Amino acid sequence: MSNIPDNKKFILQEREEVLKEHFPLFIDDFKKDNRSLNLLNTNRFKMLVELEKSKLAMKINSLFFRTLLRLFRNKNIKDLN
Repeated sequence: MSNIPDNKKFILQEREEVLKEHFPLFIDDFKKDNRSLNLLNTNRFKMLVELEKSKLAMKINSLFFRTLLRLFRNKNIKDLN
């Protein structure tokens, strides 16, 4: 049932209902997890996963993302934790 794409909406709704009823303090975490799961399906993430198979690409990606993080968010990698 969980592998059928058409059921995803119902599964997420049921999960949210159970959380609201039995675990209301965890609703914010649930919503954050759903956003994270959606990111895994983006083309950007798929490209990154493919590039991470190369050591050179990993190093270039790391430098590139650190630079972008610094330029656009004025943060270091240590600031993300």
